[in-house]
Amino acid sequence: MKMKNFVSVLFLSLIVILLSGCGSGQQKGNEPDTVEKSEISAELQQEQDELVKLANEELSKINEKIMELNEKIQEEGTGLTEVQNEAIDEFEEKRKSVNNRLNEIKNISEEEWASFKSKFEDDLDEVKSNIDKILDEF
Repeated sequence: MKMKNFVSVLFLSLIVILLSGCGSGQQKGNEPDTVEKSEISAELQQEQDELVKLANEELSKINEKIMELNEKIQEEGTGLTEVQNEAIDEFEEKRKSVNNRLNEIKNISEEEWASFKSKFEDDLDEVKSNIDKILDEF
C-alpha cells in the first residue's frame, strides 16, 4: 500500500514539474513580443500625449479668437447676417466635433492611430482657418 502511494506521489510530482517547465518556456518565448508591444504602446502613448497637448494649445488660441469675435459683435451692436450666422454655426459644429474626438484620443487603437491623427489635425486646422475667416469678415 505504501509503495502505491509513493509511486502516485512521485508520478504527480513529475507531472507538475513537466507542466511548470512547459509554461516557463512559453513565457520566455513570448517575452520579446511583450517588450516590443510595450515599446509600441509607449510610442503610441507619447504620440497621443503630444497630440492632446497640441490640440489644447490650439483650442486655447481658438477660444481667444472666439472672445475677440464676441467683442467685435458687441461693439458693432448690429445683428449678424444670415451668412455670418451660418458660418458661425458651421464653425461651432466642427469645433464640437474636434472637442469630442479630443476626448477619445486615448481610446484609439494602434491600427486606427495614423488615420485618426491625420483627420484630427486636418479638422483642427480647418477650425482655426474658419475662425480666422469669420474674424476677417468683421
